[in-house]
Amino acid sequence: MAQIDRTGTFRGIPQDWGVSETKNGFPQFVCKLRATEYYDEEQAVWLPWAEYEQEIIGYFVLFGGNGKPCLNFEQVQKALGWDGAKFSDLDTADWSNAVVQFRVEDHEYNGATQRQVSWIDAHDATPGRAIKKLDSKGLKALDAKFKGQMGAKAVTPKKAPPKPAAAAPPKAPVESPAEADPAPAEDTPAKPPKAAKPPKAAEKPKAGSGLADKCTRVKAWQKVVELKLDEVNDDELNAAWLAAAREVNADNVAEEDLTTEQWAQIRDATLDQIKHSPF
Repeated sequence: MAQIDRTGTFRGIPQDWGVSETKNGFPQFVCKLRATEYYDEEQAVWLPWAEYEQEIIGYFVLFGGNGKPCLNFEQVQKALGWDGAKFSDLDTADWSNAVVQFRVEDHEYNGATQRQVSWIDAHDATPGRAIKKLDSKGLKALDAKFKGQMGAKAVTPKKAPPKPAAAAPPKAPVESPAEADPAPAEDTPAKPPKAAKPPKAAEKPKAGSGLADKCTRVKAWQKVVELKLDEVNDDELNAAWLAAAREVNADNVAEEDLTTEQWAQIRDATLDQIKHSPF
């Protein structure tokens, strides 16, 4: 069969599957999926797709470097009905009659773009990138669950003490050598704003990690590539990155809407899953 030729959300049937280990020793579920339907996001309808005989292989890393299940673990359970008790059951069970939903996205690495399965879900899950909302019954249940934790007590803020009158500055201030033209910190204005607000603090590194707790998507990827060991191949790196992105971006928002804190989390979660140089 031909490779799936576009990005988007599909329904499909597993053709071949198995459980293996990445080079870093993490369990992963590998599954070849044959597309049977394609979701047209503009018209919000499922279109028949079996006649095109297209398929793709998905790699789903199940555990991360922290020893805990990744989001993929839960999604494979939902998609296939696996109970999550034994990897042997996931490997040997017959999934050929299961219908799953999966999303295909482009991933760029070293100037080359390839299509990958970025998400797997139950066949009747909300397709595409639609916002998932609770119905009125679900909202009432959520209110009951967190009753007493949301605005139960109104706290009256204390009034701040009056500020002392500022002393009038001397008519001709003289800058000492230590005060003259200080070198501005990165991303910090050379002079404080007129409203006498303190200058923006320089980016603080995470405690013990040696990495900043904020970064852009590009910086996050560059750091992962910089720190990974040579024995980590492209497939393992890509799988770890996608698993980390799914775990951090659980709401499946668009990449451009992710915060710099979330990109730093994706970077760290990727490094947790691969062998890398010390920070």
